[in-house]
This record gives sequence, structure tokens and C-alpha cells, in this order.
Amino acid sequence: MVCAVRPNTTFTNPQVSGFYFRPCRNEYDEVIPECFRCRCGTVRKQTNRNGYSNLMQDVLRQHPDHESAMLQATAAETGSVLNFVQHLSRNLYGWMHWIIESNLRSLSTRVARQEGTPHLLLR
Repeated sequence: MVCAVRPNTTFTNPQVSGFYFRPCRNEYDEVIPECFRCRCGTVRKQTNRNGYSNLMQDVLRQHPDHESAMLQATAAETGSVLNFVQHLSRNLYGWMHWIIESNLRSLSTRVARQEGTPHLLLR
């Protein structure tokens, strides 16, 4: 009996798939379930039944140097939670952050006007 030894991989299949694939979206910017678009433009379907094998086949065929490309990428691109956060949630958070920051700036300006000039507040 012949025993074949698999080489150790640096990244897991979910990490590789998250690095190369993004969810497909429809005209209303909603995610289409089970449909993913690769960086090279290929559209693949991923179901619960086949796991990451469909996506990994595309990566192995189209991107033979995927491990070196992922090693050169930043940690945020390869293993970050941002790949799994919905686009709508990130967009909503960005707007909320912008509104709060602009309100805080105007509030600090109002307080400075009421209590005096900024150089007097530093004393």
C-alpha cells in the first residue's frame, strides 16, 4: 500500500476563499446566496454540500501562487473578520461613525464658544 503525504498548507480553505472571493450582489446591492466572484472574474457557486471545494478548485487552477500572494498580503486581507461582515453593516457603521464624529466636533466648538477661547480652556 502506498502512503501519500500531503504538504502542510499555510492557510485554511476558508481563509483562501475569503481572500480570493467576494459575494455576488444583485442590482439592489443585496448578497446573492451561494454565488461568489473571484478576483480574476470567475463566478462560482458554493453550497453546503460541497463546502469550499468548488472555490478551492478555481484558486488552485487560476492562482497557482496563491500561498505566496497571501503571505505578502496584510493580515486584514487574509484572516480578518471584515471578510465575513456584511457590506451593508460596514456601510451603516461608516455613516454612523461619520455623523457622530461631526456632531462631536460641532459640540466641542459650541462648548469652546460658551466658555471662552480655546487657549483659555487649556489653563
